[in-house]
Amino acid sequence: MIEQALGRNIVALSKIWQSAAAVFPYFDQLDLDWDEVYSRYVERCIDLGDGDELSSYLLLAEFAAELGDGHTGVNIPRKLAQSCGTLPFEVASAGDGDALGAVPKKHSKLLGASIIGLDGIPWGEWLRRIERFTHRSAGHFYRGRVEAALPLLLRQGEHVLHTDAGDMTFTLSTGERG
Repeated sequence: MIEQALGRNIVALSKIWQSAAAVFPYFDQLDLDWDEVYSRYVERCIDLGDGDELSSYLLLAEFAAELGDGHTGVNIPRKLAQSCGTLPFEVASAGDGDALGAVPKKHSKLLGASIIGLDGIPWGEWLRRIERFTHRSAGHFYRGRVEAALPLLLRQGEHVLHTDAGDMTFTLSTGERG
């Protein structure tokens, strides 16, 4: 079983490495040795062993993010994303000065509020954590990337989103927003 999971992770990692090596046009503009990065991540795959599916996905996403390209990334399988849950709010913009673009009706007074933090951690720190797994361009993430990545980093249970207009307590949900 361990060998199977490890093998799948290394095969997936190798496919990303090989595909990027074949078609990625910006290696000459990066201060990056793609082969060395690949070797480091093979070691991390070995260290991960038969880690859970989410850990495997995050490792592959982190590897692809090393290229620093908004068009290169690893999409989480739908079933895994659903098992992690979704946020009950939308981030109107992602980067400095993020605000709530949609919120559950019971929190309508927070619509448009500036996001300050989450679970007592400054919002900027959450964005740095997310940036390990997806590209940020000119200080901003592509629409929806924060909303897709954040649930992968949160544990199940109750969370508190801190805004300049007050706090919103929430849990990750498999249901729809609103």
